[in-house]
Amino acid sequence: MDKTEAICETLKNKGIRLTKQRKSIIECLADIEGHINAQELFQKVLKKAPGTNFSTIYRNLEMLVDMDVVRKFNLNDNTYYYELKSMGHHHHLTCIKCGKSVELEFCPFKDIDKEILNNMDFQPSDHIFEIYGYCKDCKANKK
Repeated sequence: MDKTEAICETLKNKGIRLTKQRKSIIECLADIEGHINAQELFQKVLKKAPGTNFSTIYRNLEMLVDMDVVRKFNLNDNTYYYELKSMGHHHHLTCIKCGKSVELEFCPFKDIDKEILNNMDFQPSDHIFEIYGYCKDCKANKK
């Protein structure tokens, strides 16, 4: 079973109706590597499900966030981005000039999460870590 089918099955098991638009949203999120904003997702979904309204995209994204299927975050540009939680736990380096974002290959909080659990009796379930600066290209053009 691929990740799209697994997510659809999870939603069905939670009593969520699988509309054509909802399935298209999930398929588009599964097809991209990384994250996407609602407007970009809207453009992709229109190719699979013409006639879909932007409000449908936004409502379904919020529902998928509430269902803990999609992660929502801001990359310091006043825009929310979305990605499937099944994409795994990761963090980003984001260029504040061009917006390019690169995923970190490691979690700098792995040991901190253990410390918090052991010393504060608190179980972290998720965290987001973003580093903002200038990518190699923008840094070279800045000089």
